[in-house]
Amino acid sequence: QQTDVGEYTMSILNLVIRNELGEDVTATEFVVEFGTSKLIIQSRTLTVTTPDVSKTYDGTPLSSATTDILVSGLADGHVANVTDMATLMEIGEIENSCLVTVVDEYGRDVTEMYALSYRFGSLAISEIPLHVQTPRLDKEYDGTPLKAPKYELVTEDGLLEGHYIASAVMNTEVTDV
Repeated sequence: QQTDVGEYTMSILNLVIRNELGEDVTATEFVVEFGTSKLIIQSRTLTVTTPDVSKTYDGTPLSSATTDILVSGLADGHVANVTDMATLMEIGEIENSCLVTVVDEYGRDVTEMYALSYRFGSLAISEIPLHVQTPRLDKEYDGTPLKAPKYELVTEDGLLEGHYIASAVMNTEVTDV
């Protein structure tokens, strides 16, 4: 009897054959050859799936919540512990990786009993969309240039706290009609 993953040799250690009178006739009436066989317990497949998570850059790290990570295939009484979760700090995209260990009801690490299959999503941080625009201006021709004195920041998210537009060079001016 085995419960752990592995290959085990199974053999008969002792065999007694009795006749109808209950007498041991093993050695006198039989030539017994003992063979061996195998008990094989294969790893159980455990699938770990992480989600795709994305956001616009806001200066804070991006990672999955452990509750968003799906672990399927656990045996009864076993618990999966998720660690080493990927974190993205800057604009870009990385694999949403993690590590999983499995413990039994006694807290014993039984990860080796599983064939882990990871399906990683991605973590992605995109740039802040900014739309900067000059105002619409018009005037009647007077021989002097018409130019916009200031730009407008038109954006959904705005600049992050502490960020500001340090300079904006506007080089369009019109004198002729």
